[in-house]
Amino acid sequence: KEEDVQFETFLHQNGREFICAVRAGKRYYLDDWHSHDWQFFPERWYSEGTLVPLSTGESHEQNRVPSARNADDNDDRVGHLKHPKRGKVQTYLMEERHYVHFFFDKYLGKWLRLPIGWELHHELVKQMVDHVEEALPKWRDRADILALLRACNYNPDECIGTYLVLEEDDWLLPQRTSKDAKADEMKDEKIQELTEKLHKLESELLAEKKARVEAEQQLSELVEKYSKISADATSAQRQVEAMQQSRPKTARPKTPQVAIVPLVSERDLEELNQQVKNLHKTHVRLKMDMLRNIGSINAVISDAIKAAADLKNADVGSKQELEEIRSLYQREALQRRLLYNQLQELRGNIRVFCRPRRDDRARNCLGFPSDQDITVTNQDGGKKTFSFDKVYTSDSTQENIFVDTQPIITSCVDGYNVCLLAYGQTGSGKTFTMMGPDNNPGINIRAISELLKVCSERSETKSFTLKVSMVEIYNETVQDLLTEDTKVLELSMVGNSVKIPNIMEMAVKEVKDIKKIMKLGDSNRKTASTKMNSTSSRSHLVLMITVEGEDKVTGAISKGVLTLCDLAGSERISKTEATGQRLVEAAAINKSLSALGQVFSALRESQLHIPYRNSKLTQILRPCLGGDAKACLFVNISPDVSNSQETCNTLEFGSNARQVALGQAKQNIQKKGGGFPPR
Repeated sequence: KEEDVQFETFLHQNGREFICAVRAGKRYYLDDWHSHDWQFFPERWYSEGTLVPLSTGESHEQNRVPSARNADDNDDRVGHLKHPKRGKVQTYLMEERHYVHFFFDKYLGKWLRLPIGWELHHELVKQMVDHVEEALPKWRDRADILALLRACNYNPDECIGTYLVLEEDDWLLPQRTSKDAKADEMKDEKIQELTEKLHKLESELLAEKKARVEAEQQLSELVEKYSKISADATSAQRQVEAMQQSRPKTARPKTPQVAIVPLVSERDLEELNQQVKNLHKTHVRLKMDMLRNIGSINAVISDAIKAAADLKNADVGSKQELEEIRSLYQREALQRRLLYNQLQELRGNIRVFCRPRRDDRARNCLGFPSDQDITVTNQDGGKKTFSFDKVYTSDSTQENIFVDTQPIITSCVDGYNVCLLAYGQTGSGKTFTMMGPDNNPGINIRAISELLKVCSERSETKSFTLKVSMVEIYNETVQDLLTEDTKVLELSMVGNSVKIPNIMEMAVKEVKDIKKIMKLGDSNRKTASTKMNSTSSRSHLVLMITVEGEDKVTGAISKGVLTLCDLAGSERISKTEATGQRLVEAAAINKSLSALGQVFSALRESQLHIPYRNSKLTQILRPCLGGDAKACLFVNISPDVSNSQETCNTLEFGSNARQVALGQAKQNIQKKGGGFPPR
């Protein structure tokens, strides 16, 4: 039948044997060394060995092992051992297939058994022995391990299990030689000699301790006697001196004496004399104790001085180590900051900086856990935490603010478009950050001054032209602030860019030109008083600086636009108490700021349609937010707890903007003969 299986033994010419099986006309062999599975019989083996039929029944009978109860006493393979600990142990001589390691001797031309010393250098066997050694760290005899591996048919797990079962068996321990016995005998004699010497030394020490106690007791008695005799001698000496002083120097006639009643009784004098003696005895005893212990006292003082010096040195070392750790931390933080900025540069994320206004009169609700986190505590005690690219404290100066934005601003000279916006509640310091007073200018004047400086430094290789334009967005109309009549401008959208026809552009060559332009634009800007700010800006101010550079060698032209936007204050109408025209202005401001928030949300969610056309503000900022520019947002907040709700709203706006990825900024460079579209 096709289901019948015939077993065979294949004897290979290299000395190995394989169990084979024939089923359905196909022959297989058992690969019990590598895959432990049946494999197809190779065709080439037919010419390399012999197939011998195998009787499964006979093989099974030969290898059948009787149970311990049914063992036949007439079977000479059955035996017993009398173990010193296990008692009577039954044995049975079984016939099993074993792997035997051979090597081919080319001189004899046949396979020989591999010696243990050779086999320990075989790669596969070394791995097995290493595995056993790792599992049994106490077993360090590699030859002994290999011997048990051979007995376990090269099965490391069985070898480990066998060792654990027979561990520390008396019969498995190496037999003691006469040399070992002699060495142990010498060790025992040495131990006995040292033990006797130890007992002798202990007895001598005990005797010395006893003698010392007796000597100290005698010394104490002598000190007591000495102090008593010394006190008596001192007292007697004083009595003699008193008697000598009372003795008359010359004889003179006796005169009648009047009985004098002593002022102090003799009993009191005796008690006082005894007290003086006791004090003198105590003084002598203390003096002798001090002289006897002065050495140990000096040693204690020296140890204390040394310990104090060690503590001082340790404190100095700890301070140095702390300084090193602090320096490493600052360096690591700076490196991480630079890498983060590079990542933000590649991703094109809007960088958001938070700047709180300084107000010493207000009840502060802000906390600064780090230079990237800020917490806001509302009037009910609830706290919220926000994270930004940089969080300034209320003590930050205009210089601090400009230093962090300077690298972004100066990239405008290389042909990049850059946009800086200031957003926040009315009276939170937006205009101060962007414009600033004459004696402490803000980003606007500092940025143009820095651009002039960079252009001057590169004047040897490039020629630059700086032009400034300034507009305000008031009640959804764009007005030119550099013309006397502040004419209204129209916007024209071309693709992802915006054109502003007839806008006034003024060339800037010196710093004084900047101040003149700023003064003109600021005088034309719409401001009005509200409850939140006495000079509240009623419009969005957009300052655009165009930097065109021409390479003197290649003729390539670069063009970068720096857009600085001072947004009008975000405010709740109920809190500002605006009415009439102020109410209309506030509604227009909130509408445009809401449109800006919608653009940020659409960009953050990568929507297909970005609602730039919802306001004039977003139309002007479209080139800055459309993916070709670097953008930064300043969120200005009030520290007063009464404005905590508006502060949280502003910080939420900044957090949402921080998640907007505009993509990597593009450099605007045209070859010679090319040109840029007009604004």
